[in-house]
Amino acid sequence: MNSRLVFLFALVIAGSIDSCRTTTDTVTTGIMTGTMSLVDASCNYASPDSVTVELLGTKFKGLSDTDGIWKISEIPAGYYDIQFSKPGYARSRVNNVEFVGAGTLDLDLREPTAGAEHLGPRSTTTVALSNVTTTVAASSTPSRFQGDSIVTVNVLATPTTAMSKNDVLTLYCSKSPNVDLLDPSTYFYAGSWVSLQSHFSFSEKMIGLHAGDTVYVIAGFMNNCSTLSYSDSSGNNIYPAVGPLSTPVAMVIP
Repeated sequence: MNSRLVFLFALVIAGSIDSCRTTTDTVTTGIMTGTMSLVDASCNYASPDSVTVELLGTKFKGLSDTDGIWKISEIPAGYYDIQFSKPGYARSRVNNVEFVGAGTLDLDLREPTAGAEHLGPRSTTTVALSNVTTTVAASSTPSRFQGDSIVTVNVLATPTTAMSKNDVLTLYCSKSPNVDLLDPSTYFYAGSWVSLQSHFSFSEKMIGLHAGDTVYVIAGFMNNCSTLSYSDSSGNNIYPAVGPLSTPVAMVIP
C-alpha cells in the first residue's frame, strides 16, 4: 500500500485531581491520555488507529483507536519522552513531557500549532549522486573559525525511480560510508533542499578534518508534507522519514 502518514502534534496539557480524595490520600500514579490525527502524503486526514504510544525507557505503552484516542494508566510522576509509531511509517516523539502523577494529563495531538511536530513516512524514491566536487577557501570569518579553511561541496542528485512532487532532497556528510539516520554521531552535516542541485560548506578544523582526509556524501529523499526532523532528548536532529539512501560518494579534502 502506497499510503503515507504524517503525525501532527500540538500539546495542550490539563491536570485534574479527583475531588473525592481527602488531603490524607497519597496519590502516586495517574492517567495519561490523548487524541491524535494522521494525514497522508497529500496532507489529507487519514485513519489514526493502531498507533503505538510509548513512554521511552519505561514499560508503559498504549494503542490508539479508530478515533485516534489512546490511554495509559498507573503512570508515576516524572518527565517522559513519548514516542509515536506505526509499522511502515516514520516514528515521532514529544520530549520532556511533565506528568505530576496525580489525576489526568490530556495530550491533544490533533491540530498543528506554532512549534508543532509533524513527521511523514519514508520516501520510496531512490537517488544517485553525480558531479560531487569540492573546493577550499580561507575563512571569511577568522574570528569564528580561527583562520580555518572552509570546504564547499557541490552536489547534483538524480532520482533513479519515480519521484513524488513532494520529495525533498536531504544530504549528509560523514567520515564513514555507514550512516545511520537515527544516530547523529554517524554524520557531521545534514541539510535539505527542494532543488536537486545544491551545495554546502563546513569548517575543516571544527569537524576535525585535514587536507587529504576522505569524507563521504550521502543523499536521500523525504516527503515535503512532513517536518524534516525531530529532536531527541539530547537536542540532536533525527531524520526517521528519509527514504533509501544513495551509494556514498567519497571525496578527498584538498
